Amino acid sequence: MSLQFCRLSARRGVQVVRGDAESVFLPFKSGVMDTVFMGGVIEYLFDPDHLLLEIRRVMKPGGSLVLTTQNLACLINRGILLLGFQPFHTHASFRHGGAGKIFSSRFDECGPNIRPFTLRALSELLRLNGFEVVKLTGLPFGVFRRHGGIMTRLFHLMDRIASRKASLASTLIAHARSPSKQR
Repeated sequence: MSLQFCRLSARRGVQVVRGDAESVFLPFKSGVMDTVFMGGVIEYLFDPDHLLLEIRRVMKPGGSLVLTTQNLACLINRGILLLGFQPFHTHASFRHGGAGKIFSSRFDECGPNIRPFTLRALSELLRLNGFEVVKLTGLPFGVFRRHGGIMTRLFHLMDRIASRKASLASTLIAHARSPSKQR
């Protein structure tokens, strides 16, 4: 989370704690959080299991986790893979992120995912880390709205239609609950 976002949130009365998502422990007592939101974080972690277990530790029994991540298996990635191109949100190289890409890096502004997820992988990972999956939904990827060429408008339209089915959506949204009784 950017420092600017933290300051804006704090000015609006939100208690903000900024830290390293992969640190050994989250700076909270066990069982104190009703809801945890993790937007676009999990795909950049080397050890997502650690963070999920820490989130489960700090959540109250029956608390909610809402997280978002890009979908490796979105319809657009399936199509560009068939054409032999590198999927969005993945990079063959940290130094040369555009290698093998169908479009320039302006469409891939988020950088490379270390752990790209499919709907099934996200659902299983949540369950394996002790969460009950309440709902999995999808959204289109908003970057296509910011660029005006005919190809990008076509991709945006396809993405909006495909995102009606979560497994084909560009963005995955998961709502999960911690166990009613902590283990």
